Amino acid sequence: MKNRRFLKIILLAALSCIIACDNDKNPIKSDIERPDVIMPLKKGNYWKYQYTYLSSSSDIIIRIIDEISVTYDSVEYTLGVSEESYPESGNTQKHKWLYWNGDDGLYGFGGISDNDTLIHKYLELKYPTYTGENWSVPHLFYHLYGEYFFFKDTLDYRCISVDSTFTAIAGTFECYVYHYKTQI
Repeated sequence: MKNRRFLKIILLAALSCIIACDNDKNPIKSDIERPDVIMPLKKGNYWKYQYTYLSSSSDIIIRIIDEISVTYDSVEYTLGVSEESYPESGNTQKHKWLYWNGDDGLYGFGGISDNDTLIHKYLELKYPTYTGENWSVPHLFYHLYGEYFFFKDTLDYRCISVDSTFTAIAGTFECYVYHYKTQI
C-alpha cells in the first residue's frame, strides 16, 4: 500500500537520525530562549522536506491552509489544517491532517477528507521535553484507495536531544531531536 503519510514518517525519522548524529558538534547555547511552540500553526506557514527512499528522492511540502474549530470532550479547540503536496508530481493529498499546540507540545487531532473524518486528540511531539524522555503515540493513517482514516499501531517516541542545531538552505535552526520507528 502506498501511503504518503508513511513517507512523511520515514522522512521525519531519517531527519531525526541525521540531527541526532550531529548534535555533539553543534550544541545550542543554554541561554537561548525557546519559542512558545514547536510548530507554529498560522495559516500560510509551510515546511519543505526532501526525502530519500532507496535511490530516489523527492520533495514534500506541508502547509497550514486553514483553521477550524472542533469541540472534543466538551472543550473547543482551534486547529491548524495541514495539506501535503508533492511538487515533482503536482499532486496534493485530498485528506488533511489536524494539529493543535498545547502547553506540553504539538497535538495531532486526526484528519478530515471528503469521505471520512476522524477526530482524536493525542500528544505527538512533547515540547518542552528532556533528553531521554519516552512516550507513545497512536499511529494514524489514511487509506488512499479506501479513503478512510484508521489507527495502524502505536509509535514509541524518544527525545534524543534538546540542544542541537540543524543547518538548511533557509538557515541554521535550534532543534529538539525526536526519534521513532515505524513498521512497513
